[in-house]
Amino acid sequence: ESRSEWPIRIARDLQGDSTAARFTFHAIAKEDQDALEITTPVLPRAVPLRTQGAGMLDKASATVTVPLPSDLVKSGSSVRIECSPSPAAMAVTAANYLVFCPYSCTEQTANAILVGAALVEATAKAGQVAPGWGDAAKKLAPFLDHLVALQSPEGGWGWWSEGDRDPYLTALAIEALARAEAAGLGTSASNNALWQGARAMSFLLAQERSLDGEAYIVARLSPLYSRDELSQQAPGLKEMIETVAGSIYAARDKLGIAALALSTRAHADMGHATEAKALFELLKKRAVTSSGETHWPADPDAYGWFGEDVENTGYALSAMLAVSPKDPAAPAVVRWLAGRRHGGYWRSTRATAPVATALAEYLLGHPAELKPDYKLRLQWNGETILDRAVTAADAFGGDELLLQLPGSKLRAGENRLAISRAGNGSVYFAWEAKALVPSPGPSTAAEKRLTVTREFLRAEHTTDRRGRPRYLATPIAPGEQVRIGEPVMVRLTLKATRDLRWLMIEDPRPSGFEVSELLPQGTEWPYGTHAEQRDDRNLFFLENLDQGETVIEYLDRPEMAGSFTALPANASSMYMPDLEARSKEERVTVGEK
Repeated sequence: ESRSEWPIRIARDLQGDSTAARFTFHAIAKEDQDALEITTPVLPRAVPLRTQGAGMLDKASATVTVPLPSDLVKSGSSVRIECSPSPAAMAVTAANYLVFCPYSCTEQTANAILVGAALVEATAKAGQVAPGWGDAAKKLAPFLDHLVALQSPEGGWGWWSEGDRDPYLTALAIEALARAEAAGLGTSASNNALWQGARAMSFLLAQERSLDGEAYIVARLSPLYSRDELSQQAPGLKEMIETVAGSIYAARDKLGIAALALSTRAHADMGHATEAKALFELLKKRAVTSSGETHWPADPDAYGWFGEDVENTGYALSAMLAVSPKDPAAPAVVRWLAGRRHGGYWRSTRATAPVATALAEYLLGHPAELKPDYKLRLQWNGETILDRAVTAADAFGGDELLLQLPGSKLRAGENRLAISRAGNGSVYFAWEAKALVPSPGPSTAAEKRLTVTREFLRAEHTTDRRGRPRYLATPIAPGEQVRIGEPVMVRLTLKATRDLRWLMIEDPRPSGFEVSELLPQGTEWPYGTHAEQRDDRNLFFLENLDQGETVIEYLDRPEMAGSFTALPANASSMYMPDLEARSKEERVTVGEK
């Protein structure tokens, strides 16, 4: 047994679209031989910049400009283009986005279940099956199991299991479980979690002091209202829902847009038709219509858990469909939403869910949208990339209408996407670009609100006077080496000019390093931090980031000698895509033991 090393060099500007290197090793002896082929990722020294656009083709053809950076790194860059022949197809794409989201907090897990259940229910009523959703129970079973696992022992839910239970997240989880149950997708474990959460909800609802917050919670609990077992499983909760819903209706003139839309839907679900219509009339007065599009603006404090313009418009469309399914204003709302997509989704997982749910409900009152009949052609910089007939069989979209253009097809600066249609039917299009630029990339607008710095430090294990573990961290001088196996502390320092919420920190791991421990005792990290280790990076989720300085420390271990690049760490808001900050790129040198 022996170990050998071979130096290799890979060009800074990788050729082609592959981001992997292939190695073949041969061992040959007199009487035997063997060979091994492996591939390993090759990451450009680059960071991604994301841009997007969307709209609806309302004439025979249109040309869309897709701008990309002048210093574009082609290898690893891509542009994703999606064409939806109907609002239902947009709902399917959004449902798949939620299902395949790489993170799994309570919000994302619950919303994947909610949209999946809405899609299954709507398509079943229409006598259809969405592509990939033929066995919805199997598809959503892991999400139900995970949502059950995220529940606290007291019955509520927080953003992650490490945090405190939250009334809004608990109500969201309860609605997801209730609607899954109603759609025939629930399990015995999810049913038990549902009623355990319902029993905890009485206390959490009683603690809510915001009128809009009460409206949000009651709307999420409304699917339970008509359940026969509610009084037995959660004594007093039905009466509380009734009382709070009545007080919200009485103060309806004081409600924000999100609360007004949610209350409309809640009263409709509870069978209060008169109240639902009155609330909807108020909601219609808050709408903004321009250039054939209708939407509802953001509430004044839209950085809370709800109230952004896209979410409000999704909630309002759902309320409209519950009270007035054939409302002539609905297509104008869909048109506005179609133009606000970020690729196949809206702004964030939290914003996507109410919109996708409403679009799934929309198809029941607009069956003509499910009968496209046209010839669709797409050209990228003059090259035809799609040319096919679109028929009713494509109404829910499909892989053939999703295009992924690799870096070799992209050019720095302006790119042209030409779309043409010959025939009858809708074309809702969206594009999203992942454009790599040389590390560390340009400064971001968010750096005035949030900054992130990263340090690699020597770490010496010790204990305090009570025997608890502690680490002494000392700087690594420029050009100084660390040794294979030597503990290395990674310190991430976040500085915020005001309190922030729901942050994700992504720290790319240098080649040759392995994680010793992500949240070790004796290092610094905030209460409630959720951490995950991935193949190429480490993730940290902070529900609350206080104004000032916050530190996260974890331990790495170098396992091979060499000089390694640590790409910039990235801090961003899960629900505010414009809030993003990057650290500098680092170089770490590792010597033999």
